[in-house]
Amino acid sequence: MFGLQNLEHNDDFASTLVWPLFKWQNVNPHDVNDTVVSTTQGFCDQLETVVVGKKIHYAGANGTGLANALVSYGQWISKWVASDLCRDWSPDGVTTLNVCFSTYNAQSNVYTNITIPNDDRAWWYLCCSLFGFFMTAPPAGGSQPRIVPALQNAAYWQRMCPLYFPPGKLNAIPPKPQALAINKKWGGWQIGTNSCIENLFWINGEFDPWRSASINSHYGAPGGGKRAHTPICPDTIMPGAVHGWDGYNDYNSPPSVRHIHTKVIAAIKRWLAVWAAKKHSIRRSSA
Repeated sequence: MFGLQNLEHNDDFASTLVWPLFKWQNVNPHDVNDTVVSTTQGFCDQLETVVVGKKIHYAGANGTGLANALVSYGQWISKWVASDLCRDWSPDGVTTLNVCFSTYNAQSNVYTNITIPNDDRAWWYLCCSLFGFFMTAPPAGGSQPRIVPALQNAAYWQRMCPLYFPPGKLNAIPPKPQALAINKKWGGWQIGTNSCIENLFWINGEFDPWRSASINSHYGAPGGGKRAHTPICPDTIMPGAVHGWDGYNDYNSPPSVRHIHTKVIAAIKRWLAVWAAKKHSIRRSSA
């Protein structure tokens, strides 16, 4: 159904099914208007339509039903894998699939490519040594429905860390990311409230997949509560935004993005005014 029958490992199969969902964070403000947020359009269209004869029927609020959606999902993965991610098909389809999607081959170019620049490798180093920010399936039995397979868990991602960074003479990653130590030092969910961080503006997109790992999580801090918003360490949500939209600074950006820029500029002006006043006071006291 998915065109991945020759993929050797079940967890790699599960991970491949999730890739269209990862593409969501690549949506930029020029793909959408201010009130309507779309994802990778082809994937959504594939799941939300049913073809009967030569007619395309669009699903209503109740969707197309599991049976139709599953077939459509399989068709999309099969086509997408063949056309985008694995262009150089081998005659039997075995080698190429595993070269593309297997995370078990320590000699894979993904792990051995140490050329600079290499943003992906740098991010993996931070995740493996410090953050442990691995996107996984929701807990079983939780209140949220899930389409991410249970095999997409922290252990799946953690297994790749020593393949990326085998022990060397000058550096070695820890057995597990030091996330607990980072949270203890900087305050975890309350970061910026009781710690020494000042003049830091926290910004999240309303629909950013990273949001729930931040102080602006949909679900709040474990045990309830939320980090306090303060003038020297404010936070805000960009309505309708996805990932990193505050980095867009052209005049074609949606009003929600430009509004955030206005708030950031105002905050920086306040901080600079306080800094200037302190500097002036120090000069006067030392005169």
